[in-house]
Amino acid sequence: MDVVDVISQFVKLDRNNSGLCPFHNEKSPSFHVTAKRQTYKCFGCGDGGDAIHFLMEHEKMDFMQAIEWLANRYNVTLEYLKEDDSAKQKREEAKDHARVMLDAVQFAYRRYQTNLLNTARDNGPAWNYLLNTRQFKEVTAIVWGFGHAPDEWQFLSSAAINAGHYEAALKTGMVKTNDGKTFDFYRNRLIIPIHNINGHIIGIAGRWIPTGDEEKDKSQAKYFNPQDSLIYQKSKVLFGLYQALTAKAFAKGKDGSSTPAFFVEGYMDVISMHESGFMNTVSGCGTAITLDQVRLTKRYTDHFIVFTDGDTAGMKAALKFIDMCLQENVRTEVIELPEGEDPDSYIKKYSLTTA
Repeated sequence: MDVVDVISQFVKLDRNNSGLCPFHNEKSPSFHVTAKRQTYKCFGCGDGGDAIHFLMEHEKMDFMQAIEWLANRYNVTLEYLKEDDSAKQKREEAKDHARVMLDAVQFAYRRYQTNLLNTARDNGPAWNYLLNTRQFKEVTAIVWGFGHAPDEWQFLSSAAINAGHYEAALKTGMVKTNDGKTFDFYRNRLIIPIHNINGHIIGIAGRWIPTGDEEKDKSQAKYFNPQDSLIYQKSKVLFGLYQALTAKAFAKGKDGSSTPAFFVEGYMDVISMHESGFMNTVSGCGTAITLDQVRLTKRYTDHFIVFTDGDTAGMKAALKFIDMCLQENVRTEVIELPEGEDPDSYIKKYSLTTA
C-alpha cells in the first residue's frame, strides 16, 4: 500500500503532499504525508501515523476494518489465521446477509427494468411520463436504468418468493406484509436505481406516475425512498455520485483547484443536470444532506455549489447545508432560483448546457 494514495482518497493533497488537516479546522495547510516514511503528520494538532492509523481515526474503522479496506483496494486476499471462531462467524454472516440483500435488490431492479424496456415507447404510463412529462431523452432513460413498477399488488412479491428472495425483499422494504398478506411496496411507480460508489445497486426509489385522477394522485406520496438496511444507509449515500465518479467529473486543475460539486434536492434534478452535461451533480436520497455526505463528497472536491429549489424550503435547506460546509472548511456558493422553479424545470426552460 502507499500512504499517499490512501490518504489522497480523503484529503486533497498538493504536489508536496501537504493539505488541510481533516482532524481539526485550519485555513493554512499543516498536514503533511511523507512517502518515504509511509507516514503522515499534522503539525497543527499533532495527529500522525501510518495509513492504517489514518483510516481508524478518519473513517472510525477498527483495526480489522482498516485492514480489509486496504486489502480490497490493493486486491490482496486476506487469511484470518488468528481470528476466533465467533468473530469469524459474525463477520462471515454479515457478509452473507449483505450479499443476499444485494442479490434481492438486483433481482427486483432487473424485473422492473425489463418491464419498462419491454414496453413500446409510445405506449404505457412510464414511457409517457419519462419522454413527455419529464422530457428526458430516451438514451437518458436507458443510461440511468429506469424501471417501471406496474399498478399491481403481486408483480414483485410473487416472483421474489419463487426465486428465494422473499426474506431479503422484506428486509430491504421492497415487499410488505399486512394481516398475513404479502404485497409490493412499489406500485404504479417509475423505478430509480441507487448505486454506491462501487457501482452496486443498494436500493431503489419509486416516483409516483400521475394517473390523471386528481384525488388519487394527491393521496399518494410523490416519492418512495428505500428504507435503511444492512446495505443502504440514506445518511451516507449520494445519488449521482457513482455516475459522477465514472465520468471523472471532479477533475483537478493545474492550480490545484477542483471541479465543483452541484448539490440539488432530488433524483430528477440530478438526472436533468447530468443530461445537460453537468455530470458533477449529486443529491441526497429524499432527505436533507448530512455531514457524512458532505465529508464523502469532500474526498473528491473542496468546492460545492448549492442549487436548491426556488422556495422557502429550498433556501432553508441551503442555509443548513452551508453551516455544515463551513464546519468542514469547504468553499460553498449558492444559486438562488426564482420562486416556483427547481433545477430540473429551470435547466429545461432555458436549455442550459455545459456547452
